[in-house]
Amino acid sequence: MHSSSGANRPFKDQQWLRILQWNAGGFSHEKRTQLMSILISQDTDVFIIVEANLSHDSLKLHTFGPYCTKILPKSRRIASGILVRVRKGLISDFHEISNLSSYNGAEIIKLDVWKRNRHFKVYGCYSPPGNTKLDLAS
Repeated sequence: MHSSSGANRPFKDQQWLRILQWNAGGFSHEKRTQLMSILISQDTDVFIIVEANLSHDSLKLHTFGPYCTKILPKSRRIASGILVRVRKGLISDFHEISNLSSYNGAEIIKLDVWKRNRHFKVYGCYSPPGNTKLDLAS
């Protein structure tokens, strides 16, 4: 079987943004290895990990190849925080909308991403179980 470096990346030339969002419940080495496999096989442009349980200091231990990092750091002892990585070469702008201590009790980020002159708006959200403050309908 003949293969090239692009053979494992069937979506490379598409105009669409490939996004992965995952509730990791903490970010162990095993989960990192699993994530890297998914990112490579799916040619992911943006990935959002909720309950990443990372701070700016612990982030230095986690590298992800060709991705730039944005983070909403953990805000409590139990798993919280949102890790966002955007493929290098894409323009992006990261906005924190709320954290767990906000009025709605949820972590929400907005990410503006431009790929091939197309603008995408991506939201990442985590609301803990039992949170009655978050009302997405209003």
